[in-house]
Amino acid sequence: GDVIISQYYEGASYDKWIEITNVGASSVDLSTYYLARWANTATPSGSSTAANQLSGDLPSGSSILYNHSSAVLPSYATGISVSSVNFNGDDPMAITTGGTDWSNRVDCIYSSGTWGSNKSFYRKSTITSANTNQSVLDGSGEWIEVTNAVVNNASSSDTEYLGYHVYTPAGGNSLPTITNVTQIPSADITSTTTVSVSADVTDSDGTITNVELHWGLTSGSLGNTIAMPNSSGDTYTTTSDIPAQSDGAIVYYEVEATDDEPEISTSAEYDYTVNDPATTALPYSEVFTTDLGDCYTYNVSGATKEWVWDGGSAYMSGYNSGDTEEDWLVLPGINFDNYLGEVLLFDTSYNYGSDDLNNYLKLYYSTNYTGIGDPTSSAWTEISFTLPTATNTWTSSGILDLSAISGTSVYIAFKYHYEVGSYRNWDVDNISIAEVSNFAPVISNIAQTPASNIGTSTTVSVSADVTDSDGTISLVELHWGLTSGSLGTTISMSLDTGSTYVTDTDIPVQSEGTTVYYEIYAVDDEPESSTSAEYDYFVTDAVAPGVGDLFITEVCGDGVDGDNGNNNCFMEIYNTSSSTLSLANIQARYYNSNPGNPTQTVDLSGTIAPGGYIIITQDETNFNTTYSPITADFIGSAFYFNGGVDGVDIYDATSDAEILDSFNDNGTVGSPWTWDANNVFERTSTGDGATVTNWTENTTGLGTPGAENESPLPVTLTDFSTAIIMNKFVQISWTTQTESSINAWNLYRSIENSPDQILLYSEPGTNTTQPYTYIFEDHEVNENVIYYYYLEATEYDGTSNMWGPISAMLEGSSTPELPTTSMLEINYPNPFNPSTTINCDIKEGEEGALTIYNARGQLIERQILNAGEHIIKWDGTAYGSGIYLYKLETDSYTKTRKMIMIK
Repeated sequence: GDVIISQYYEGASYDKWIEITNVGASSVDLSTYYLARWANTATPSGSSTAANQLSGDLPSGSSILYNHSSAVLPSYATGISVSSVNFNGDDPMAITTGGTDWSNRVDCIYSSGTWGSNKSFYRKSTITSANTNQSVLDGSGEWIEVTNAVVNNASSSDTEYLGYHVYTPAGGNSLPTITNVTQIPSADITSTTTVSVSADVTDSDGTITNVELHWGLTSGSLGNTIAMPNSSGDTYTTTSDIPAQSDGAIVYYEVEATDDEPEISTSAEYDYTVNDPATTALPYSEVFTTDLGDCYTYNVSGATKEWVWDGGSAYMSGYNSGDTEEDWLVLPGINFDNYLGEVLLFDTSYNYGSDDLNNYLKLYYSTNYTGIGDPTSSAWTEISFTLPTATNTWTSSGILDLSAISGTSVYIAFKYHYEVGSYRNWDVDNISIAEVSNFAPVISNIAQTPASNIGTSTTVSVSADVTDSDGTISLVELHWGLTSGSLGTTISMSLDTGSTYVTDTDIPVQSEGTTVYYEIYAVDDEPESSTSAEYDYFVTDAVAPGVGDLFITEVCGDGVDGDNGNNNCFMEIYNTSSSTLSLANIQARYYNSNPGNPTQTVDLSGTIAPGGYIIITQDETNFNTTYSPITADFIGSAFYFNGGVDGVDIYDATSDAEILDSFNDNGTVGSPWTWDANNVFERTSTGDGATVTNWTENTTGLGTPGAENESPLPVTLTDFSTAIIMNKFVQISWTTQTESSINAWNLYRSIENSPDQILLYSEPGTNTTQPYTYIFEDHEVNENVIYYYYLEATEYDGTSNMWGPISAMLEGSSTPELPTTSMLEINYPNPFNPSTTINCDIKEGEEGALTIYNARGQLIERQILNAGEHIIKWDGTAYGSGIYLYKLETDSYTKTRKMIMIK
């Protein structure tokens, strides 16, 4: 369909030629085609009267002329004489493929009668593909006839038309050209949206006299007309919009242009579909059986990726995107004012990647999003939910209480945000939103004692917070067993303090290698019951080490104290944790000037007690003699310790596959420094062991295995940063990879041009081997002032370490403007225990009253507020769990919202 007859000329005698054009996107091999003629027939069939196989390549957009004998040709081309070009007005012509039979035609020109001599026809500009049924005089509409055609080689009227070489006699006309047809808006068209259209229209030999938009709701039947006058340059724009159409309608349209000759061109037909945002009533359920259902997706950035259906769940991955990915999955809108006691439940699972402040999957709701288009232009409030703690593990969100949300059009959405290199795959499934008349008990803060290091002589107690927003707790039990899902043993739990229940008796001791599974079961007086997720712990007298548990604390070269026989070389590994650690699957690796390829690997074994150490040497006999009564634990015959750029590391060879610590070379990059094999290096910091600044070098004397430097600094700090929240307060956070022996964390603050530091906040240390993040909100800050923050860690022995300063500043004008409208914002956090923050604005010239009521409508507190912005921290310590209402009233504004306190 790419090769067409584009022009036909029949003069006297043998003065005849025919033009062929390649209208396709690629070059065409003409040797697969024939040019054939059928003589004196109005109904061609069978073999042709004359035919010629073509040859050569015809580039895209190019034409070639074939003529008979001494035909007069246009001045732009040289003809190729072939016998098939000997036609009269009753001779059909065709391009065929692979033969000369009429049934092989791909394009043709013929008439049911005769069109006479001295005729010229050329193909209309709108024709861009072949047609096997082109009856020129029988209304095909594809051809323009030029009467009394005379070829004049010297004529300036020979022109090139839309890539076709067209012979235009004196007075010939070209059609208007329509390009760049543009629809505004181009997408997200709802039943309230009107649409305008513009197009560029030009004419090579005349003047455009009229441009119109034709539109309708049926393809090919565009009976509505909108004028399109010239708006600028060659651009014509509709004077009025296509009106808004009902949800689901498909609107078709085309642009028609007329010149002064007159010639008329019509563009291709375009269309768009009207789609309103999806809404739903409660109960709502989406299990993604066949597709994403009524969920709406939007890519804020990283448009190469999006939420998709993944055979039974909603799936999002930014892998190989190369961009920051922010992708939203929006649930249908809900009128929350029609319901009470709304709850949300869903499941999530992840694989690969990592999460932090900039990389996450979060859940939000909005009361001012329209349900379609860019979500970032609307206000969103985060809803916390339970995240999976391991890869490929489906985890319930927990029952999320939405009863504090109000609004007639509320949208709930999942926001996927990951930076380049940190992509994580997420699946979401089994979404359910329902109205609950009776709330089941809420089980939270489940804690086991001891939390870890459970050995064969350890009993375990369990506590949990159990509350009920509309009833009284009547029963709490611990169910446990040694098989997941089969928890047949029951221990009663009694109220201890507040809402905390504790097991009456402990789970008894278990044998080495046993896994104990347990869950909490609670019943209220309605009765409604709840069962927590299943928890478990593993009984062993030794635990697997993680990053921060094992440290290389001393490295002794083979030339120490003048001994070049490797008698004294060794590496000391120290257990800095409070647990007995298993060395199964742990390796010590030595690198002899070859980063990335260990010279030798030694498999460690056994256990190492808290504060204990192990020694690896090359010559056990000489080491034991030199350092008696200290003896080596492992031998590595290729652990040379001969200095230079050598290095060692401790490696976890399990599926976690991570380096736990290193000296000089971690096996992935070049050695950071060159060291002297005649010296001893002793660890002075928990910082990266591949960095020389974390070591002390002793140039004389022997090493001190097991005697000194086995206790590195107790804290590994991985983050200390500030963030501006809503331009109203400063959030300071710090994260420890591990910590031990920390008495307290102290946060200090100073301001610009002042050296004085004030103690802002103090919190006891967690002393955990797991990463932990501390967060403090500084609300006592002013605009346009730089604040500096310092962090101090004090240890039980009185020593301390200091970090900082880091800075933050709230931006604002020197003379703050009073709000132009009054507004009551949603409190945060919500639910809360026992305090929450309420933000509100009082319009200039007005006074406001903020009142708080309990669920029975009884007044609890009332504050009178002047014009301005207010941040109010409400403390509910004196009140019980339940739903509370807070209301703002001014002369021009009244708003009531719900909040929930769960103790």
